[in-house]
Amino acid sequence: MKAINYITLSLLASPFQSNAQQMPIAKPNILWIVSEDNSAYYTLIILSGDSGLGVGCHGLLGKQNIYDEDGIHVPFIISGNLVHEHGRVIDAFCYIHDIYPTILDLVGIPIPNSVTGKSMMPVITLQKKQTRDYTYHAYLQFQRAYRKGDLKLIEYVKAPDSNKERGEFEAGSRVTQLFNFKKDPWETTNLSFYPDYQDSLKTMQNEMKEKAIELGDNKVNAGINYDFWDYYQQ
Repeated sequence: MKAINYITLSLLASPFQSNAQQMPIAKPNILWIVSEDNSAYYTLIILSGDSGLGVGCHGLLGKQNIYDEDGIHVPFIISGNLVHEHGRVIDAFCYIHDIYPTILDLVGIPIPNSVTGKSMMPVITLQKKQTRDYTYHAYLQFQRAYRKGDLKLIEYVKAPDSNKERGEFEAGSRVTQLFNFKKDPWETTNLSFYPDYQDSLKTMQNEMKEKAIELGDNKVNAGINYDFWDYYQQ
């Protein structure tokens, strides 16, 4: 059995534009390199990257948010001859730590028991539409998000914080946002005020709290001084 080559192309945080512009050049060059020793057939090319940052969207600059395109979305493209269907776009929930077991599955390497991520192979091979029912996101003691189906809930709280310059102070504000991600992928229309969405809002809020307990989302496990849930009230 011939060895399988792994090539990972990573787009780093800076400079985004120049790195992205290099991609059309980089891939043909990589394929030319592996074709020199006839190993292109056994090469798996993985394109992944940084989660990006806000550059004006939602009036933000930086990474201090859990909006999709501004804070948590990560590109993930699989290419090469080990992939049998090219050009297919898959819309499925996943975390960045699901990439590792997916790669192992693709190349036939057993997934270690210590791995907590879920392989996306059942989705890639059309056995399932989803390997995860939801995703859960956190930013320090200030923000939590929960996405399930077409909806995404983001909750913000006002909580203590501290630094060397200011000492201890309060930051943030109590805000609830609910988006229909399928219709509004840029998360611009807050549905939490709409009467027709009140039942969905309560369901999402209750489920998010349940998942926080299930996932062990607390200040002890996170290694921070303040707990989002101490300041959260529906």
